[in-house]
Amino acid sequence: MIKYDNNINIKIQPWTKGNKKMDLSKELEKIVETIKCRVEREIPDKGYFRNFAENFDNVALFIERDEEREGRAFLGISVLHPQIKVDAATYLINGDRETILKYLQDPALNSKLQEKITKLSDSLRDVR
Repeated sequence: MIKYDNNINIKIQPWTKGNKKMDLSKELEKIVETIKCRVEREIPDKGYFRNFAENFDNVALFIERDEEREGRAFLGISVLHPQIKVDAATYLINGDRETILKYLQDPALNSKLQEKITKLSDSLRDVR
């Protein structure tokens, strides 16, 4: 979990769940796989679909419909502040189902996501 002390100094690692340390890389792999399955199953070529997200701890990957272009969606990542209900988010890509799936299969995706998480966490540092 992203934790801030009273001086709001960020501590990215180690991620913990209860008393157990989590492997950030493995947790990201799990939600990426789940998002991939949902993208394949839930984003049609045409027509309506619901927004969805997969998360662990204070991090979420999400899919939002592109309201302006049918059959397209935004893939984004969000980090929740650990003490107050505010988050920092960014879009990673916009495209149709195949474009998003190709992006999710990038071998360097895990390290890119970890970098985004760090940047988003940093942006929450001064929020009190």
